[in-house]
Amino acid sequence: MAKEDREMNVIQVRGLEIGSGIPKICAPIVGSTPEQIKAQAQAIADSPAQIAEWRCDFAEDGITDAPEAMLTLLRRILREKLLLVTFRTKPEGGEREISPESYKLFYEKVLKSGQADLLDVELTAGEALCNDIIHKAGAAGVHTIISCHFFDRTPPDDELRNRMLMMERSGASILKLAAMPLNPSDVLRLMQECHAFSEKTVKPMIFMSMGKMGLTSRLSGELTGSCITFGTVGEASAPGQIDVNELDRVLRIVHGE
Repeated sequence: MAKEDREMNVIQVRGLEIGSGIPKICAPIVGSTPEQIKAQAQAIADSPAQIAEWRCDFAEDGITDAPEAMLTLLRRILREKLLLVTFRTKPEGGEREISPESYKLFYEKVLKSGQADLLDVELTAGEALCNDIIHKAGAAGVHTIISCHFFDRTPPDDELRNRMLMMERSGASILKLAAMPLNPSDVLRLMQECHAFSEKTVKPMIFMSMGKMGLTSRLSGELTGSCITFGTVGEASAPGQIDVNELDRVLRIVHGE
């Protein structure tokens, strides 16, 4: 079935259309203290980024134990920009270990706050836990990103396809896959496989080849089917991110503006 004959893979979040046109820019908040978090959020609010990702694994334990106050503050600072909440676990490249029970409880607190627009849920959390968080987020009117990361390699093509199929079956709103290239061919393979999958799925996709070698994948989303790209306002949260002002300028050049 031709893509134009199916439901388009576009979602609306707080008036922002994700999945069409220029990829939306997401910038991470990676502060550990309340002061650092607030300062980074303000810098993002004043930047071209449309989405702020609060990387909660960077924050002090006291903040994540009771995240509601910080979420309310972030919502006020960011105004109409989207707020993506992510607790990246250590095995997926994050800063801290967290038990499955604490991971679930943290996201339940985030949903109860009513301040988040998007949640990142890791595929490696397991089918039952992913399904539980995604279902509760949907009931609360919050979109979810199901994510999968390979920080030491780019898997073979069949493994990439299997992971994307698993993510698609999760019921999440958006699929995200990132991998580290070991050579230029890895960059091209990832872009080709993810683009091919984006032509078949009704879900918006985010994909990137990490590090300096993979920078092209972060800039070419409008051509290859990746709906969000990640840039920095200060400190990066993953290898290969560039400043949001430079990223915005290149994305507009690719778009033809």
